[in-house]
Amino acid sequence: PRLGSASAAYSIVASNVGTANLSVESVVLAGTDASQFVVDNDTCSGQILDVAENCSAVVRFVPTSQGVKDASLEISSDDDKTPVVVVRLQGEAKPVACVGDCDGDGYVTVNELIIGVNIALGSQPVEICEAIDDNEDGICTVNELIKAVNAALGGC
Repeated sequence: PRLGSASAAYSIVASNVGTANLSVESVVLAGTDASQFVVDNDTCSGQILDVAENCSAVVRFVPTSQGVKDASLEISSDDDKTPVVVVRLQGEAKPVACVGDCDGDGYVTVNELIIGVNIALGSQPVEICEAIDDNEDGICTVNELIKAVNAALGGC
């Protein structure tokens, strides 16, 4: 995602595949860039899982600085063989783009505005200029075109 926005939610599922109950102590983020990720809907921490029972935690990447970020999700339990399960996390934060700046050169040109209009009309896919899709929802709206025109007139 771009700086200041969140990635899609990823559900991490833990399953008790043993032959006895499993006590899940905690689900925590760890590592250098742990603050760039958030855990929502943690149904694991403090729970006792019956045999074949599952729990989950939802992880999102919410970058506050540009670049590749690495962290881990650590699930601690009373399992004798694997007391801590580590799930590696990685995300890449793209710089905040100027809306409509398809080529990333810091300017919105008339040609880029035309591309944006064609995307909004559905005659071209948003993938040819992802910078026109300010909220990253896969479509180009009139409001996003207005932002692009303003960027063309006022600079990025």
